[in-house]
Amino acid sequence: MSDLLHVVTSSTNDYAHEHPELPRGTVVVSPYQEGGKGRNGRSFVSKEGGAYFSVIRTDDWAIADCCKYMMAAPLAVVDALKELGVNAMVKYPNDVLVGGAKICGILIETTWKEAKISRAILGIGINVNNDLSGVDVRATSLQKELGHEVDVDELILGVVDRLDRWLALSKEEIAGALRRDLVTLGRKVKTDKGEGIAVALRDDGSLLVDDNGKQWIVGVGDIVIMEENVRRISIG
Repeated sequence: MSDLLHVVTSSTNDYAHEHPELPRGTVVVSPYQEGGKGRNGRSFVSKEGGAYFSVIRTDDWAIADCCKYMMAAPLAVVDALKELGVNAMVKYPNDVLVGGAKICGILIETTWKEAKISRAILGIGINVNNDLSGVDVRATSLQKELGHEVDVDELILGVVDRLDRWLALSKEEIAGALRRDLVTLGRKVKTDKGEGIAVALRDDGSLLVDDNGKQWIVGVGDIVIMEENVRRISIG
């Protein structure tokens, strides 16, 4: 079982970066974050009562396996929430939703050395017992969904345990599982290359989008879901 390192910091990811001596498997936990980070420089509202933590990994993987982090992290959260009785789904690439409302955001930062991953920091923020006022997106929390408070540390340990299990698998196995929990598939989406249907998740974690036969790949870019389920296909 992983040990939780409790600190008070503006950002658990920043703390992990600033302490390179922390060994693999360390889980940095903060009761709140004044500088919580989302993707593309956005902020992540992190009021006291939520689960805000960063998992440090040093897996010595080739660049091609970096996608395992992106796919395994939301799956670990979904598994832990389903264990509590909350039906969660993944919105590509890094959000976890419950009933269409955001309950978790994930930010993964990696460093490289000689074409291999030397260190990965998996930052995860889950709305647990925290106040959601001031959040500028449709959001929910475990307390809201379940009607009672949830032990934050117990939840974090559950996510980390499931994360270890997923990361022990191949990227093909992880992608296969993610397809079942990916709410984005089959929906019309807006990407930086245009609008189309998200028809498939590939084994490398990228999303295949189709617009009447014109297809393109979305890596880890932002997408906006435009409408409900339309169609989906399977792809390796």
